[in-house]
Amino acid sequence: MRKKNPEKSLEKLKREVVSIQNFITSASESKMTHLACCFDFAVIWLYRAFEEFVLDIVVAQINRNPEHLYSAVGVGFGKNPTAAQCEFLLVGDRYFDFKGFNGLLDVIRKSSGSSGALVVAVKKEANRKSFEILVALRNFATHESDHARNSALKAMKHWEPNRRNLGSVGNWLKVSKNGTLRMQRLLNGVSALCEDMKDAVT
Repeated sequence: MRKKNPEKSLEKLKREVVSIQNFITSASESKMTHLACCFDFAVIWLYRAFEEFVLDIVVAQINRNPEHLYSAVGVGFGKNPTAAQCEFLLVGDRYFDFKGFNGLLDVIRKSSGSSGALVVAVKKEANRKSFEILVALRNFATHESDHARNSALKAMKHWEPNRRNLGSVGNWLKVSKNGTLRMQRLLNGVSALCEDMKDAVT
């Protein structure tokens, strides 16, 4: 019976983070004309890796104890559901996603209840802020709408309260602030969030 392994899921996420770090380092050292576009891509890449990690972790939680999910969806596959069965109950015939922090919490509550360790881990202030910045920057890098820009500015104030403008996601991420590349700070924050999520289900 195939189940998700939280440790392996975290290891995969960490490999993606290293690949992103290598990518932005290579792009920066090459002094590309469109370097900001590389950082736009990097934040989209990070979001995609995080989204896959969340699905794996939620499925791992359901593998351990499916009762919360069975109660939420009104149907079950028995005491030992496979990973495929868990994904079907979560996603059905569409792709997995979540909208914003509340959407992430809804998915997690469905799998582990409202007061489980996974909810506690995600709601830690530093984790919430890293998540909100990731999502807002990914949305603006993807859509570049006025609404997405305003949401990105609002999220970025978690780290830089006095910020009033934003030209592009890539131009912001490629700059160092207080000795740390902003993109690296985001990578560190998302990695810490994922570490806490893994610990919550092991």
